[in-house]
Amino acid sequence: MAHLGRTDSVPRVALSGGLATRLVFLGAVALFLLSAQAGSALLLLIACGLAAMLFVSAVWAGFSSALQVNVRTPTDVSVGVPFTAHVAIENLRRWRSGPVTVRESFVAARPLLPDVAVYVDTLGAKQKLGLVVELIPLERGEASSANLTIETHGPFGLFSSRKSVPKPVVARVAPAPVPAIDILAGGAGDENAFANQGFEVRGVREWRPGDAVRHVHWRSTARTGSLNVLETGGNEGKRLGVVMAGRGGDASFEAMVAVAASTVGNAIAEGVECFAWSSDVGCLGKLTVSSFLKPFTRVENAAVPDDNALSHLFEHLGSGATLLMAIPSEAFSGRAHLEARAASSGIVVIDLLERIS
Repeated sequence: MAHLGRTDSVPRVALSGGLATRLVFLGAVALFLLSAQAGSALLLLIACGLAAMLFVSAVWAGFSSALQVNVRTPTDVSVGVPFTAHVAIENLRRWRSGPVTVRESFVAARPLLPDVAVYVDTLGAKQKLGLVVELIPLERGEASSANLTIETHGPFGLFSSRKSVPKPVVARVAPAPVPAIDILAGGAGDENAFANQGFEVRGVREWRPGDAVRHVHWRSTARTGSLNVLETGGNEGKRLGVVMAGRGGDASFEAMVAVAASTVGNAIAEGVECFAWSSDVGCLGKLTVSSFLKPFTRVENAAVPDDNALSHLFEHLGSGATLLMAIPSEAFSGRAHLEARAASSGIVVIDLLERIS
């Protein structure tokens, strides 16, 4: 999936010049005045030359920029993971264009993605050009709009014509991929730890290719000298919840959101039913492989859930479930109340603040 940016929407066009343009203009005016006072044909000729440069640059920049631009980027990316943006530029004129700068800037509350920016020295008549740019997402979040800017530079670099095209986009930046918490395993391969998590231990058997390291039964391995693993019951009916309360951009909160997302992803892959809640996103129902990143991408400024929200979440989870608590500070009111309510409902709480400290 990708989004396209095209110049066929209604653009905002502006013709502009920089410091060099102003200096040339002032120089031409000064030479015209001096030539009038001194009656010098040479000064008048130079002044006319400067004026002609200004005129040609302005006209060329204004009328040579009939370009069609497509910018294509992935819809879903992750913080810190490089991705490629594809830029296609076509000159629709029957003559050569001037130098061109294309830039797409994503609009969001925080800088989620770097700008897609390319510079092309010139394009021939009817020429098409494809470019690839590698970018690295900066922060987690979503962007729903972007500004596509196409700037054509006139001769001598005196004037440029800039077209800005606002457009809707879908750009989701997921949390950075980090190691997950192994909620399905206990300490050093102890079967009692599995039982405490609600998993039925069927016995101990020899390790087979594909068995997870977390299931290794270290005591029997040390006793027999061969690698043994615990054989547990399936994960059907097991449930995991996540409560997120914090401010987007806060370092500790972002670290917890990333750990929670990785943990939920692993749990879903192993058959655990997962639910996530935040005050600004709400509860999206049971998360799936295709939807589990949504709450972790969208959460921005969430508070600790009130009693009604907790009741709704705990109804989904039920007694014996595990709850990940992603709350970055003890200062959040309601934190202790959340833990007490979870304990009274028979839900085991894992404080992610302790895991990232």
